[in-house]
Amino acid sequence: MLSECGIAMFHAHVVAGFCLICVFKELIGFSLAYEAYEGRSISPWRFVENLSYFSSGFHKYQQEDAHEFLQYFLNRLESRCSDVVQQVFGGRLVSKVRCCNCGHFSNTYEPLIDVSLEIKNADSLHSALESFTRVEKLDNPEIKYTCERCKAQVSIEKKLMIDSAPSVAVFHLKRFQNDGSVVWKVDKHVSFPLELDLLPYTDNNQTNNEQMKYDLYAVIVHAGSTSSSGHYYCFICAEPNEWYKFDDTTISRIQKDVVLAEEAYIMFYAKRDTLWFSDFIALEAINSSYFIELKKIVDNELKKTVQTSYTPGPPSAIYSLLENNASQDIGGTERMAPLLPKSPSRSQSTLDQVASENQWQMDPEQ
Repeated sequence: MLSECGIAMFHAHVVAGFCLICVFKELIGFSLAYEAYEGRSISPWRFVENLSYFSSGFHKYQQEDAHEFLQYFLNRLESRCSDVVQQVFGGRLVSKVRCCNCGHFSNTYEPLIDVSLEIKNADSLHSALESFTRVEKLDNPEIKYTCERCKAQVSIEKKLMIDSAPSVAVFHLKRFQNDGSVVWKVDKHVSFPLELDLLPYTDNNQTNNEQMKYDLYAVIVHAGSTSSSGHYYCFICAEPNEWYKFDDTTISRIQKDVVLAEEAYIMFYAKRDTLWFSDFIALEAINSSYFIELKKIVDNELKKTVQTSYTPGPPSAIYSLLENNASQDIGGTERMAPLLPKSPSRSQSTLDQVASENQWQMDPEQ
């Protein structure tokens, strides 16, 4: 997917030697090549060194908000290659407004990248979503609305629904509250499921024929009492029932019950029947000479280092490989997992078929 942006186009946006698309693709490629070396971590040092690229308010060694960074990151990525963000996270909300005088309905649509949910009075993701999509009556005597049908000054009922569901649904829990002078954290457990059905929160007339089943894919957790202090770590599901905790340079395999017991801050749900990371690795290994070359570079680097748990970043040889590869017209818009249809049996023949159908070829000779 990142390859479709075209290297000449996104290099036009290089700032002080930093190209977001190149660095992002480089990090993904290095992660794929490193997959075989379980327990090792990869430093996103080029992002860290260029935090001001995303926002002038971001600084190294300073506590920042993970959701704020996610928004800035996706905004920057979308400005360089909008298809990447839209195909993965893009959806649409509908605001349904009903006139309390004549019953007339009017709909307003707005783009959706993530959903921020109030949790002050919610003890679960489901209850937070129910509150988000609940009918709200706007009946302030000092504020009246003019109905486009009856032309009267009226009270209205308003309801937000998901009109078009994204491939990956992101839910941000509003743990940090601000009354204008003091910021405090809603420090409580909000339960969330491994499997989520979004159909009850959608505009049924628009989406009742779509598959609305999602699987929990990743969770970001904030440990601490304020937004300006504490520590972030995350959990990622590489394949069904295989969860890993990423805590700075430490990567450990954990049980799903550990994940569900955490005080989640941001949750990522992937639409059912999409590739898991392990399937993505299998496809790359089957079809990509680029992947093979990348692994050779990593192997050489591993032989040079005595470190066992941390690698400072991709070696320079990877940069030229990535750039040469990106300059090819590779095709295939679903290069970023999880986006492709996933076989329940995940057989080798199915992976071969998916690879063929989606042109998973990164060989510069093709």
